[in-house]
Amino acid sequence: MIPFYALSFLSGFFEIGPLMMTLVLGFTGGIASPAIVQALACVLCYQIGNLAPHPVELSRPIIITTGLLGAFCFSLAVFPLPYAAVVTVRLLGTAFISACIQSARSVTKSGASKMFKRGARVAGFALGFFCTPVFATAAAILAVIFSITALHRIPAVKCRIILPRIGCINAVMIFHQMHYFVYCYAAFIIAFELGGRSAAALAFVASWIVYVLSPFLYRNVKDLRKAFLFGHSLLVILLAGIYFVPSLPIKIILYLMTGIGGTTEFCIGGLAKKWNLYNEDAQGFSENIGHVLGVAFCLLVFFLCEDLQTGLLFAALFALTAIVCMAKTIISINKEQL
Repeated sequence: MIPFYALSFLSGFFEIGPLMMTLVLGFTGGIASPAIVQALACVLCYQIGNLAPHPVELSRPIIITTGLLGAFCFSLAVFPLPYAAVVTVRLLGTAFISACIQSARSVTKSGASKMFKRGARVAGFALGFFCTPVFATAAAILAVIFSITALHRIPAVKCRIILPRIGCINAVMIFHQMHYFVYCYAAFIIAFELGGRSAAALAFVASWIVYVLSPFLYRNVKDLRKAFLFGHSLLVILLAGIYFVPSLPIKIILYLMTGIGGTTEFCIGGLAKKWNLYNEDAQGFSENIGHVLGVAFCLLVFFLCEDLQTGLLFAALFALTAIVCMAKTIISINKEQL
C-alpha cells in the first residue's frame, strides 16, 4: 500500500505544483492574464495525462519512460531558460509525469482505504502550493521510483486504447466531473490573486477537507437517488450564489459548502451497480474525460472572457445537466421495472 499512498500524494502535488509555479513566475514578471492561461494549461496537461489508464492503457516500459521524460522536463525548468521554454517543458513534464503516476497508481489501489487515499491527495495538494522547480524535479524522480516499485509485481501489459460504450449513467458522471473542474482551479487562482500562496492553499485544502468529511452526512441515507438529486440541486444554488452574491465572506462560505453537494458523486457508482449498469472501464473513462472537458472549458471561458468567475455559471449548468441525465436514467429504470 505504501507505493499507492505515495503516488496518491504525488498525484495531488503535481496537480497543483506546476500550476502554482507558473502563476508565481507570471505574476512576478507582470504578465498576470497570460500566466493564468498558462497555469490552466498546466492542469489541462495534468488531466490529459490522467487519460492513462482509462482510456489509454500503457505498457510497463512506456509508463517508466513517460516518468523519466517528465523528470527530465522538470529538471530542465530548474535552469535559467527563456520564459517560453520554461513554460513549454513544464507543460510537457506535467503531462508525462501524470500519465506515469496514474498508470502505476491504478494497478496498486486494490484494498486501499478511500479516506487515506483522499488524505494523501489533500496533503499533496497542500505541498503543491509551495512547489519550486527543485522540489518538482525531486518529486518527479520519486514518482518514477515508486512507479517502478508498483509495477514490479504486475504482469506485463500491452499499450492499447479502450473506448467503452457510454450510457446515460456515464453521462451523469461526465457532467458531474465537468461541473467541478470548470471552476475548482479558478477558485484558488482568485484566492491567490487576493492573498497569495497561503490564501490559495487554505481555500483549496479547506474545500477538500469539507469534501472528504461530507460523506458522513450521508452514511444513513438509503435512497441514493434522493441523495444525488439533493446534493446536485444544492450545488446549483451554491454555485449561482457564489457568482451573484457580492459579499466575499459569504462567497467563501458558499464555496466551502459545495463539498456537501459534490461528495454525492458516490451515488452515481452506487446506483450504477444497483441497476446493473456499472462498467469499470466506462466509469473510469467518464471520470477522466469529464476532468479534461471541465478544465478545457474553464480555459476556453477565461481565454474568451478574461473572467474567472464566469466559470461558476457553467459549473451550475453542468450540475443541472447531471441532474437531468440522472432523472432520465431513473425514469428509464422505473419503466423497465413496470
